[in-house]
Amino acid sequence: MGLPDILASDIFESRTTGRMRFIVRREGADGIAQALGTAENCTVMPRAERGALRSFAWRPDRQGLVRVCHRGGAVACLLGEKYLLWNRPGQEFAAHWLVEQRGLPVPRVLGILWERRGPWVSGALATELLPGPDLLAWLRAHDGGECSSERTRMLQSVGGLVRDMHQRGVWHADLQVKNIVIADGLPHLIDLDRAVVGRVPGRVQCCRNLLRFRRSLQKNAVPEACYSAFMDGYGGLSGVSVPVWLDMAYRLRGKFSESMRGKRT
Repeated sequence: MGLPDILASDIFESRTTGRMRFIVRREGADGIAQALGTAENCTVMPRAERGALRSFAWRPDRQGLVRVCHRGGAVACLLGEKYLLWNRPGQEFAAHWLVEQRGLPVPRVLGILWERRGPWVSGALATELLPGPDLLAWLRAHDGGECSSERTRMLQSVGGLVRDMHQRGVWHADLQVKNIVIADGLPHLIDLDRAVVGRVPGRVQCCRNLLRFRRSLQKNAVPEACYSAFMDGYGGLSGVSVPVWLDMAYRLRGKFSESMRGKRT
């Protein structure tokens, strides 16, 4: 599903202001467009790893969140918020809407802004603000030794969510502890940049998600028992056959990342 298909749903409308193009929900459209385009009546939130965050009231009783789409890694130093010949913000918007339509727990997508200047595209995405911490913050607030019963239950729930995500034909490009938010006691998926929505992912793709999640736990010194609880929720360690080469690649990548962090400190 592309942007024209989304507009055909009658849930969204398009707007144009100069070089800026918008697609916003008809409900609360003016406030969403204003937050995306001018940042008026917005509150700047603590700085995230990728992109600036600001909150706004898109309805009297509901808060929205605007994230300026930003590259990660070394490329960010060169291109910052711009993408060459690629409406990546639009792609994320479309993927998020598809995931929402498949019934997975994600924040409601509210709108998108993108702007072209020559071959360069920049943009921002608006979603509903989930009232809760990310999974890493939740785990740190519920620290109870190796893996407490409360942690175990939550990680089993996260594992079940990831299994459900795969069964509904969604592959997350960066499945890690900061891209899961605990709202109303339940895990929700966020940051669907580069997500693939379609057929059920193959075994290697599923394992890539599982190993990426394991690496994020290890990076943040979360006990191994917590990963076991996550895998129990996913379907049991014995039911998942991870290719040896892939497991080794992720372990080596984790060791390399640790060594690089050590050199910088």
